[in-house]
Amino acid sequence: IDFLADGTKKEIIKKVLTAKSFILKFESDEVLQFTGTGFVDIILANRPFSQEMLKQAIQNKELGVHVLRAEDIIGLKIQAYKNDMARSLQDKADIQKLLQLPRLDMILVKKYADLFQEWAEIKKLGNLMLWKIIFNFLSNTGNCLNHRQSPLRRLSTLWFCYEKSNSPCASRCSLNPSRSNRKPYVAD
Repeated sequence: IDFLADGTKKEIIKKVLTAKSFILKFESDEVLQFTGTGFVDIILANRPFSQEMLKQAIQNKELGVHVLRAEDIIGLKIQAYKNDMARSLQDKADIQKLLQLPRLDMILVKKYADLFQEWAEIKKLGNLMLWKIIFNFLSNTGNCLNHRQSPLRRLSTLWFCYEKSNSPCASRCSLNPSRSNRKPYVAD
C-alpha cells in the first residue's frame, strides 16, 4: 500500500507504524518503507507540488480516507518510473488506464510530466488510448439508428457517445459504456 503523507510528520509516522509491529526497512528524506502484515510505502510530501496534492485530496466515504486525484497519481507514477526504470512498464500501464478517466485536468498532468521531461511519453500513452476508443467505436455495430452509418459519420458522433451524457442516444445506445454488454478492447 502506498501513502502520501506530510513530510513534517515523518517521526510521528515512524513511531505509529513501529508501535503497530511494522518494521522500518528503508528510510530517506522522500520515502519510508515498512514491512509487517503487509508492505507499506510512505511517500513524504516535502515539496510544494506534493503538499498541494495532499491539500487537494478527496474524501472517499466508503474507505474512510482521503485519496489523491487521478492527475496527482499520474504525477507520482511518472516520478516513480523515472526514479526506477524497472517500474516503467507497470507504471505506464497504470497511467494509460488513468488517462481514460473523464474530465482529467490535462494541464495539471502536463505540469507533472514537464517536471520530468515526460510530456511526449504521456501524450503517446494518451493517444494510444484515443485510438483504442476510436477503434472500438468504429468496429461496434451498435443497435441505435444513429450508429448505422458510415465510419466517418460515426466518428463525428464519437464525442457525443463517449463524453456527452445528454446525447440523444446516450441512455439507450450500446456504445455508451454504461449500457454496453460488450467490453471495450484494452490491450494488456
